[in-house]
Amino acid sequence: MATGMGLLERARKHIGEKYQNIRVPKDAGDWRGPWDCAEFVSWLVFQEGGILYGCLNNNAQPAIADAYTGAWKRDSLSIGKRVSVEQAAATPGAFLLRYPPVEGEMGHIAVSDGQGGTVEAKGTLYGVVADKVSGRRWDVGVLVPGIDYTEGSTIPLSAPTKLYAVNQPNMDPAIVEAIQAGLQAAGFSPGNEKGIFGPATMEAVARFQRITGLVADGEVGPATAKALGVQLVGLVPTVLTLVAGTNPLAAVAIALLPVLGKLIVNDKSGNLAGSTAEVVAAVTGTRDADQARQAVAADPDLAQTLQLRAAAIAAAAANGPAAPGATPVAEPQPASGASPPGGGNGSTPAASPSPPPPPPPVDNSDIRDARASALQFAKQGGPLSVGPILVSTIVLIGFFVVLGLLMSNWFGLNSTDPKFQILNIVIGSLTAAFATVVSFWLGSSQGSRLKDAAALTTQITTSDENIERFKEQNKVLQSAQESLRNTTARQMGPPGATSAVKSASNFDACLTIVLECEGNDTFTNNPADPGGATKYGITLATLKDWRAARADGAPVTVDSVRNLERGEAREIYRSRYWNLLRCDELPAGVDLIVFDFGVNAGPGRSAELLQKAVGAKPDGSIGPLTLGEVKAKDPKAIVETMSDQRLDFYKGLSGWATFGNGWSNRVDKVKKAALAMLASLGA
Repeated sequence: MATGMGLLERARKHIGEKYQNIRVPKDAGDWRGPWDCAEFVSWLVFQEGGILYGCLNNNAQPAIADAYTGAWKRDSLSIGKRVSVEQAAATPGAFLLRYPPVEGEMGHIAVSDGQGGTVEAKGTLYGVVADKVSGRRWDVGVLVPGIDYTEGSTIPLSAPTKLYAVNQPNMDPAIVEAIQAGLQAAGFSPGNEKGIFGPATMEAVARFQRITGLVADGEVGPATAKALGVQLVGLVPTVLTLVAGTNPLAAVAIALLPVLGKLIVNDKSGNLAGSTAEVVAAVTGTRDADQARQAVAADPDLAQTLQLRAAAIAAAAANGPAAPGATPVAEPQPASGASPPGGGNGSTPAASPSPPPPPPPVDNSDIRDARASALQFAKQGGPLSVGPILVSTIVLIGFFVVLGLLMSNWFGLNSTDPKFQILNIVIGSLTAAFATVVSFWLGSSQGSRLKDAAALTTQITTSDENIERFKEQNKVLQSAQESLRNTTARQMGPPGATSAVKSASNFDACLTIVLECEGNDTFTNNPADPGGATKYGITLATLKDWRAARADGAPVTVDSVRNLERGEAREIYRSRYWNLLRCDELPAGVDLIVFDFGVNAGPGRSAELLQKAVGAKPDGSIGPLTLGEVKAKDPKAIVETMSDQRLDFYKGLSGWATFGNGWSNRVDKVKKAALAMLASLGA
C-alpha cells in the first residue's frame, strides 16, 4: 500500500543530491538526481503509488512526462484533496505548494515530514535538503489520491517573513526600487516598472534566482534580498522614504550611497539635504526627481559620478564644518548635454545652497585630554609611544589617496560592476576611520564620541555582513560574472558571423509551420494515442490545465477540445512555449527550431538542446547567458546542429520503429523552413 510515510522515507534518501531544472523519467527507480522541485515530488508519487500526478500530461509515458507546479495546482483543484498548510505540515508525506506567480513561471513544492519540516529540491545553491514550513509562504496543502496518509493535529505556523512579489499587499515602493536597482546592477533588467513589482520585475527576479541557485519563484524574501544586497526592512528603506517625502531630489543620491541618508536624517540644521539636492541637480542637469532618477538609471557613468560626489558630501559631513580657510569641495559640472540646473532654457540659475551654520565652540578640555594621552604614551616609550601617530598617519594617507584615485576614476569601475559594492565598503570604512582620527586629535563632545562609536560599530557590522554575503555567493557569482562579461563582449557575434535580425516577432510565421506539423484544425480522439482528444496539437489535459490556470470555472470536456478555436490555441502556444523559451530573442530560424521541438518534446528539453548546441550550461532554462552564446554563434550552424541532435533524440526513444518516419519528416520539414527564414534575411 502506498503511504505518506513511505513517500517521505523515499524523499529522505535523496537529501544531498543536486538540483537542476531537468525532466526526470518517473519510472526510473534508481534515479539519483539531479532534480527540480516538481520533478522530485512527481517522481516520488509515481515510485510510491504508481500514478502520474502534477505533470503537464498525466497520460503521457512516465519516461517523458513533464512535471510542473502549475500542473500540481491544476490537479489539486480537480483530482486531489486540498488541505490547509497547517494540516499539511502535520501530515507525513503531504505536499506544500506555492503556485507559479504567472503562467509559465515556476512555483515551488515540498514534502512535509509531519512535524513542521520539509524535504525538498530547493535550488542549485542547496540541492535536496531538509527545511522547515514555518515562516515561508505556501498557498495550499495537497494530499494525492491513492496514497494513505496519517493526519496529525494541525501545527501552528509563524507568519511568512516580509515578502515582495506580484500582487503582494503593503509593499514599500522605495524597497521595490532598491530591489530593481540591485537587479539592474546584477545585469537583470526589471524593465520600466519603477517602484512597482510587476511581471517584468518578477521575471528578472526569477532569472537572478536561477543563476544564483536560489528558489526560482520570482519572489523576494530574505534569501533573495540578501543576495541582492537589499534590506526588506530596516534603516535604508526607512531613510529613503523619510527623505523622499521632504526632499525627493536628495533621495536620488541616498539610493546610491545609503550612509548619506543617515547623516541627512541626523542633520538638525537641514542644510545637508539641501546641499545634496543641489549636487544631484548639478550632476544630472535637472531639478525633477523622477527625471534625475531616470538619468542615473540610464547612465552608469553618471551614477558613478553622483555616487562619488555623494561620498564627498558624506565625508565632509562626518568630519564636521570646514575649518576657516579650508578649500571648499568643488561643485560638479552638469552632465554632458544637460540643461543648466535651473531648468528650461537655463535663464534661471540654480539657487546657491544655504551657508553652513558656524562651527560650535571647541571643547579645549577634550583636546587637552587627547594630547595628554598621547604624551603619556610617549613618556612610557615602547611601541605605544608611536602607535597613535603611526595609525593616524596611515589612515590619513589612505583616505586621501583612495579619494584621489576615485575622483580620477583610476579604478575604472562603473556602478554595474559587482566589485563596485566592495569598493563602497572600503570607502565607508576609510571614512569612519578618518572621522575617528580627527576626533582623537581634535577632540569632540562626549555625545559626539558616543555617536561616532555607534556609527563605526554599525559600519563594521554592515561591512562584515556584506563580506560574508560575498563569500557565500563568490563561487556562483564568479562564474556568472565571467560569462556575463563574455556575453557583453560578443553581443555582435564573432568576426565574419552573420546575424539573422528580426524586424518583428516571428511567432505567427513559426506557429503556421508548427500547426501544419500538428494537423491544424483536425480533431482526433484515438484511444491508442496517450494524449487522447486533440485539436491544433492541444490535448484535453493541456486545455484543462490552461483554463484552470485562468480560473475559467467551466468544465473542460472532449467537446471543449472539438470546439477549440485557433485564437485560443494560438495563445496557449505563445504563453506555454514561445514566451517560455524566449523565442522573440532568438534569431529567425533558430526560433522555429526551438519552438517546434519545445511543442513536440517539452520546453525544458528544447532549451537544453539549444544550450548544448551553443556551448551553454544545459540547465533547461534560457537566460541571458544562453542568449549571449546564441548571438555569438552562426544561426545556420545552430539550426543544423539542433536538427541533427533532435533526430538523435528521437532515435533513442522506444517508439522509433513505429513513429520514426513521421518524426524524421517533421525534423526535415522544420529544418528546411528554418534555413529558408535565414536565407530571406540574408543570413
